[in-house]
Amino acid sequence: MLQVEGLREKLWEHIVNVGFVQEVSAEDVFITEKFNQKQGGLQSVKIIDIPNSVFTIHKNWFLNQLEDNLVLGFYPQQTKSVDGILLIWQENHVCVYLIELKSQIADKELESLIEKIESSLNRFIFLLSVYTNISAAEKQQINIYFEGIVFYTQTEKNIRKKARKANYDKVYEIFHDKTQFGTILCQTVFKKEKIPIKFVRYDSDKTEKTSTKENIEITYENIKRNN
Repeated sequence: MLQVEGLREKLWEHIVNVGFVQEVSAEDVFITEKFNQKQGGLQSVKIIDIPNSVFTIHKNWFLNQLEDNLVLGFYPQQTKSVDGILLIWQENHVCVYLIELKSQIADKELESLIEKIESSLNRFIFLLSVYTNISAAEKQQINIYFEGIVFYTQTEKNIRKKARKANYDKVYEIFHDKTQFGTILCQTVFKKEKIPIKFVRYDSDKTEKTSTKENIEITYENIKRNN
């Protein structure tokens, strides 16, 4: 038997206890690609110099295991998601970074990117609705800003200039642009949202000199919104 009273608090406690949401107390975070540990493939990204949360009660979050059906038990296994989500609490807003790691960018990766971001957005929206520490006043003041970041090491030859599906054309346009930054339209459970995305190659001028094809290191300053 379950009691309705306290159910939300118990669910959030379980989410934290199983490690689905991790509170970030250090200044850096590792995102790993567990299915790509062979030599020459992108295995991890380390984000360094992460600012502390501006709130005492709210900690920055890192979410992984997004495709692990055993963690929460109510997401379909076939649903795709990004490799990790980093949440940074700022004054009057929250920055949510949807992070994907790719050894090689090919047409199928670009075309699946919108689906991964949409799925991850909706999972995050659910999780935030369960979070119990947000006061009524904060709910009225805090806005959520999303950004997708795709780290990669190399590009497959002869990538198309346009997608086979018209609604994916924007992703191709952003990838082929010299800035590799732009905005795509994603469907959330409520409405369509404009989501900024950027592509970051391992040898980009934004990454640290210690970066390799297998392990990228980058400062938070070089991924944050409006950078």
